[in-house]
Amino acid sequence: MTDRRYNPIYSIPEVAAYLHIQPATLRSWVLGRSYKTRAGEKRFSEPLILIADSKTKTMSFINLIEAHVLSAIRKAHNVPMHNIRPALQHLSEKYGVNHPLAEYDLLTDGLDIFINECNSLISVNRQGQIALRPILTGYLSRITRDDKGIPARLFPFPTPGMAEIQANEKENLFVIDFSVAFGRRLVNGTGVPVDEIIDRVEAGESLDSIAEDFEIDKKKLEAVISAA
Repeated sequence: MTDRRYNPIYSIPEVAAYLHIQPATLRSWVLGRSYKTRAGEKRFSEPLILIADSKTKTMSFINLIEAHVLSAIRKAHNVPMHNIRPALQHLSEKYGVNHPLAEYDLLTDGLDIFINECNSLISVNRQGQIALRPILTGYLSRITRDDKGIPARLFPFPTPGMAEIQANEKENLFVIDFSVAFGRRLVNGTGVPVDEIIDRVEAGESLDSIAEDFEIDKKKLEAVISAA
């Protein structure tokens, strides 16, 4: 039986919204992009992430994790895509995985190794390494894995930026669990899909009514709506 974590379930705009990534950026990561050189030659930049279904342009839970980690690398140091690609290919071949940013447990198996590999392959300077460590740690700590080491849950940041600070917050507002509600974003600790709350708010229902129905503290509900 195929692991459901690899099944296509998310649209690109959906993942972009969950992870606070520009849709065009995410699209280039999973589909590649065409561009012209200074000489006017047309070229194609291959994708960084092997998308679950290229025909329907649909991403999997594993793809979601990869995009989450890749966004940390991009935010920590403005590494060009064409430099990241060979690093990922090298890691994939070395550790025998198809999705190195998700299937290789960087936080447990050695963040230093990963940073050193990146240093030699994508030219991250010493200053870049210092920036990369806390941001990568902050992002990786929001991934929980099963007993086989495969990602099972992601606690996405409620707002863009400030990754190091948000990673240290005691409460994770949202959770995405591949085995619950078809991988939809949930209010952490409740099992309630966020989009159901938003739909009811947009329909004009009062916060008191929604909080009572879902048994969610009103202050937490307000935080969910603000961040969603």
